[in-house]
Amino acid sequence: MRITAARNLKYASPDKTVIECEVQCLGELGTDWLPFAMSSSDTEKHGEEAFQRAINGELGEISDYVEPVITPEEAAAMFAESENLWVAQEMDFIDMQIRFHEDSDARATLTEADWRTYRRALRDYVKDGVVTTDTRPKRPIDITATSEASI
Repeated sequence: MRITAARNLKYASPDKTVIECEVQCLGELGTDWLPFAMSSSDTEKHGEEAFQRAINGELGEISDYVEPVITPEEAAAMFAESENLWVAQEMDFIDMQIRFHEDSDARATLTEADWRTYRRALRDYVKDGVVTTDTRPKRPIDITATSEASI
């Protein structure tokens, strides 16, 4: 892939190791402008070469990095997404623990009732993708396992 033209070059990282832009290329890609990111440590040779050409000024002026501005709504959405992912992981862990109890598996910890209570708390914490309380539920701890491990 040979980049023939670039536009809208801008640093995409504060340390100026990544540049984002739009490029035109020779070959089957036609004359469309395509989004492109390049770096000095690019895994593709054409990306590494393009980065060096950009740094040398061959592809045009590179705009400075601009720290993204996150609105309160975006921050809330990002928080909700991360909490939903955490809850999903915890639910998977709980399901595994309940299966261990059902199968009398030696890896089971606490009681099945403990895990079901925790699962209900997680469901109450996030409903329809929305965090509903200020306090994140804490995974129950097997005190006997903790105290035995410290002996």
